Order: sequence, then C-alpha cells, then structure tokens
Amino acid sequence: MAPKSLPPLAKQTLIHSWLQKSGTAHNIRDLEKMLPQVASINGMQVKDYLQALSDEGKICVEKIGSGNWYWSFPSEERRIHERTLTKLKSDRDKLLASTDDLQMQVTGAQEARRNEMTASDGSQGLDAVSIHGILQHEVENLRQELRNFRDCDPAEILMKQKEIDTVREGAQRWTNNIYILEGYYAELCPGDREGLDVLRRELYGESYDEEEGFEEL
Repeated sequence: MAPKSLPPLAKQTLIHSWLQKSGTAHNIRDLEKMLPQVASINGMQVKDYLQALSDEGKICVEKIGSGNWYWSFPSEERRIHERTLTKLKSDRDKLLASTDDLQMQVTGAQEARRNEMTASDGSQGLDAVSIHGILQHEVENLRQELRNFRDCDPAEILMKQKEIDTVREGAQRWTNNIYILEGYYAELCPGDREGLDVLRRELYGESYDEEEGFEEL
C-alpha cells in the first residue's frame, strides 16, 4: 500500500500505473474496493481521481449496461496521440492551402490592375488597387496566423509532453525516496521530533513548514 501522505498527483500516477498493469477493464464497484489499497485514498475519492485521469486522457471510460467501465492500455494512449497529431497536421495543411489560394488571388488582381491601367487613363484601375490592398492585407493576416500556428507544432507538443512525463516520474521517484528516508530515520531515532524537523528542512527546503508540514505541489 502507498504512503497516505503522498501528493494527489503521485496517487493519480499509482492508479494509472495499476490500471495499465491490470490489462483489463474494471467497473466502478471493483475500483472502489481496490484503489483505496493501491493509492491510499478514501473510497469516496475514487470517482474524483478517475475523473481527473479521464479529463487528462490517460484512461478510457465507457458506459456499458447500467454502469461505467474504466481501463487504460498503452496502445490506446498511442492512438490518442496519433489522432491529435493527425488533426494538427490537417489544420496546418488547410491554413497553408488558404494562404496559397489568397496569394493566387493577389497575383490575379495585380495582373488585372496592370491590364486596366494599360487600357484606360487609370481611372478604372482604382478598384483593382483597392482589391489588391484588401487581399494583400488578408494574406498578411494569414501569414501571421501561420507563424502563430508554428508554436503548436505537433512534434514540439509531443516532445514537451515526454519531458513533462519524465520530470513527473523523477519527482515521484524522489518523493518516494524522501518518505522512505523519513521512515528509516523515525525507526532509528524514535521520538526525536527536533531531529526529524531538521531532516525535513534539509530535504524540503522552502516547501516545508514546521507547523503545517510539507507543502504538496
């Protein structure tokens, strides 16, 4: 059983890992029995943790019969990332196509303007000049939108997600190590509250308050 003092994010990680390792779908009644032991949470909190994981797209939930069933397969996560990547690429391609189309319209308007200026004294070319200005403005807006869209490069998003997962796993690992070290010290020096507070200040730094304890991130 996990330590009860783990932060909520660490408990979500334990639940997510357990669901993946189980390799099957579970109904809510089974999860309300099992997850309190897996993540040291109250049975009334099970639905809240499942909802949080579902909102983040880490687990799947489907209503089957009279109740909801929950599961998390690694292959399902890959499909979610692939669908997101495909949609982003499709949106980018549509934006590029719109930019090319408007550029063609600008080119056509410029050509029409030159023809009108050649065939008349220039008075009829004013409309073409106006159209050219409008289209040029629209093209510039689309180019700016395309530059903004590059900040949402699918490859960059996936790389950042991997970095977040790596940092999260590292934080979880060191959090567990700290709790293990606390427990070991408490066994070696039972009742040494002052020494334990000194150890916690060294481990937690500014995140530790002597009255309120460790501030969960």
